[in-house]
Amino acid sequence: MLFTRGHNSGRDSASTPASRRARASRLPALAAPYIGLIGGFVVFTRVNQESLAGLWWFPPGAALLYVLALLLTLVSMSVRRRRRRRHHREVEHLAERLRAAVAKEGPLRDGEIGLLMPRLRDMRRACETHLSALESHAVRAALLTLDGHDAVTDQLRRSRLKRRRADALFTLGWLRDARSVPVLAAHLRGRDPDLAYVAGQALSGYDSRRACGALVTALQNGALPRPLVATLLETSRCREAPELVAAVAGSADPATRSWVAFILGRCHDPRARLWLAPLASADSAEVRASAAEAHGSFPDPKVLERLLRDDDWRVRASAAKAVGIAGVSELGPNLTVLMSDPIWWVRQSAALALKQLGHASVDHLCRLLHDVDRFVRNKAAEILIEIGFISEQIAALNGTAAEAAAARYVLAAVVRAEARETLAGSVEGADPATRDHLVTLLEEVDSAGSELRLAA
Repeated sequence: MLFTRGHNSGRDSASTPASRRARASRLPALAAPYIGLIGGFVVFTRVNQESLAGLWWFPPGAALLYVLALLLTLVSMSVRRRRRRRHHREVEHLAERLRAAVAKEGPLRDGEIGLLMPRLRDMRRACETHLSALESHAVRAALLTLDGHDAVTDQLRRSRLKRRRADALFTLGWLRDARSVPVLAAHLRGRDPDLAYVAGQALSGYDSRRACGALVTALQNGALPRPLVATLLETSRCREAPELVAAVAGSADPATRSWVAFILGRCHDPRARLWLAPLASADSAEVRASAAEAHGSFPDPKVLERLLRDDDWRVRASAAKAVGIAGVSELGPNLTVLMSDPIWWVRQSAALALKQLGHASVDHLCRLLHDVDRFVRNKAAEILIEIGFISEQIAALNGTAAEAAAARYVLAAVVRAEARETLAGSVEGADPATRDHLVTLLEEVDSAGSELRLAA
């Protein structure tokens, strides 16, 4: 695959209208008990005592209705479970028949699979869940020979139910017949967003320049929410997908260019570094921010150094994030400058990047322990503790005189950076000699701090 699968992009994924309606359909069932309790409370608080005597039937009636509703729910769930189990057994039996058919020669294989053509949906499910990749490929090859594409296209044309049309689109994507690409592309441009997304999923399974081009066009014209299209392009099987995505990097729409940079940052094509270069100098801050983040996969120290000094805080934050992901330790000094940035998100991204650099950032962090900014001092001490450097300094208290003196200097700076409690907690895990040294050090620093405060 050219793109990584299942990568957390950090952007909000857009949901389809069907998923939003499915979530909304659960609201009445969730709200019904609360509405009933509130309604009952209102009735009993508004009705006077004389009227309550005439409502003796209300509590047992409500309880009876609740029990009946519960029983109906349980029966419905049991029926659905039985149907699922029965369908699962049918698919298993169909998988065995397909496996036996695949083991035979061409004409016999095609003849037996042709008899199962009316059950295309179950055949697809059996291939996806029960057969190996080779067996599934053999079944698809036989279906293409038997004009399975025409049968599914006819089902798509005649069906009026959206569910069946969606199932036909899924099946077309599973067959991966080149003749299906125009049909799927037309549904991708259709008015129904649910069917458009299904068509997009089917197109992403093709190793076809034309199929991938339809997805790129959808990215440009907004036929689907761009986060969904970006996900489809990330998972596309088309080997030319990065090149097709990069071809629209010169779009006049900043949102399109931003998503192009986002997608290119997740491909494995080494040419992406060249494609990202002009996007990192775009006039739109949104595009530069996406290009900066993408450089975490294709780091260019010179470009990142420039982006770390960008006027827009989103670009600086994204560039700092990219430096940490790529491990560009030579830009550590630039990150220390961003630790004093006026925007909190930039400071936080720089701190996270310094932590990801690990011990390569120790010298920079030790200098930050003496910074005039309280946030900078405290964050530097926190990172040094998290990367394990402070544990090493605690252990060095039992080393040579020079090692112990250097360790005492660093630990004293950490205490003054308001990380005393964390250091004090480290005393319990140290050996007796180290514990004594550390306790003495903490007492000395406390005493020196008290004297300084009295002098002030």
